[in-house]
Amino acid sequence: MKRLMLYLFVVFNLGFFGNIDAQAEGSSDSSFYNVKDIKSLEDFDNYCASSDFLFLIAHNGKQGRCFTKEHWAPQLKKLAPIIPLNKEAYYAMKNRKLERAAVRKARNKENLTGASPGSLYYDFLSQERSQIYNILKVEIEKDITQKVVKQKKKAEEEKLAKEKQKIEEEKLAKEKQKIEEEKLAKEKEKIEEEKRKIDEEKRKIAKAKKEQEENNKQKKGPKLFIIGSGSGFFVSSNGYAVSNEHVVGICRKVATKINGKVIYFDILSTDTKNDLGLIKTNYKNSNYLSIKKNGAEFGEDIIAFGFPLSDALSSSIKLTKGIVSALSGPGNNFSEIQIDAAIQPGNSGGPILNMEGQVVGVASSGLNKLFMLEQTEYIPENVNFAVAAPTLINFLKANGVTSSNKSFRIKNSKQLAKIGRPSTLQLFCMNTKAAYNELKKRQKHSDVLLEKVVELK
Repeated sequence: MKRLMLYLFVVFNLGFFGNIDAQAEGSSDSSFYNVKDIKSLEDFDNYCASSDFLFLIAHNGKQGRCFTKEHWAPQLKKLAPIIPLNKEAYYAMKNRKLERAAVRKARNKENLTGASPGSLYYDFLSQERSQIYNILKVEIEKDITQKVVKQKKKAEEEKLAKEKQKIEEEKLAKEKQKIEEEKLAKEKEKIEEEKRKIDEEKRKIAKAKKEQEENNKQKKGPKLFIIGSGSGFFVSSNGYAVSNEHVVGICRKVATKINGKVIYFDILSTDTKNDLGLIKTNYKNSNYLSIKKNGAEFGEDIIAFGFPLSDALSSSIKLTKGIVSALSGPGNNFSEIQIDAAIQPGNSGGPILNMEGQVVGVASSGLNKLFMLEQTEYIPENVNFAVAAPTLINFLKANGVTSSNKSFRIKNSKQLAKIGRPSTLQLFCMNTKAAYNELKKRQKHSDVLLEKVVELK
């Protein structure tokens, strides 16, 4: 059946081309594979043929017969390797002139030998196409090589493009991750800040609770009253203050008022011999006094600050001027200095400042005029004493308190008052009524004790 179909096909071709002119019959074989304008023909990606060149294949894309290893070759009557072609060879082999030439040769051969025209046609067609292949073989191989190189280059470019895309994607991913990390860091910082605020608030609440508990303890203990008053002054910004031992040594608690608010002090240490007392509060006061390291100078001007006779006069701070009369106290006590500035009950514990704004002494006492009258038959005037500055510095140092030695350029007492006033305190000695009555019986601390106890308001 297959041979019959081939025979009919050849007969058709022989009849169709039987009237071709003599010029076509006499043309050379080279015209059969010359294509006038290959560029005008349709382009395919791949061109190939069976080994006997009877089957020509052209297709686009990766899927196609050109990518199979073998193809049926009718003349060989078996599967044979695929022959790669280029565009020029493909269209030269498909040229109708080539087919016509094969028909003419088959017809002439048939006339001479009487052989089957179908078989002769395909033999001649295979031969004509083989000649074209042999002529264009170098060009075909060159084109195929260029195509392979081009495909490899394209594959490399695609690979590089993919790698570049991958790098870009990784870069974008890293940038995105960085942005996320920065965002998380900001969120974390925000959370930490909120946590810090919460912790700070908790500390404030805890501090307020502790103060409340301390106040409750004070309220739950024996009721305390103001049994006496005196003076004192801040010596550091950490709440340390100084007064006399005979002012704070008889107290369970010491209190003062700053800007109308009651502030409590704890009694840390007392020195009975040198009449000094150290107290401390949680209140942080930025105003505190410097202490002259080398102590007072003989004859220098001084001013005494304090709250004398506050129950009889007023509760405001008062100052009196004088000089350093001597650099020793009674019995050649060099831990004291003698001054002529007026000292009254309530002045005890107050600062004695020189004209450089430095503490040169702590107001302590005056001579008992009645006692001196009995002993010497005359009344001494303007004889008062203060604990010397070096003694005070040693007392503070022994209790771990560091003092300042800063000095100021002061022209008058008005300027000095602006330094001494904010740092000087009116101290209220807090104790029970029973303790007050006992002290009254002993007739001690008369310059500190009030006429009667009062409640702190």
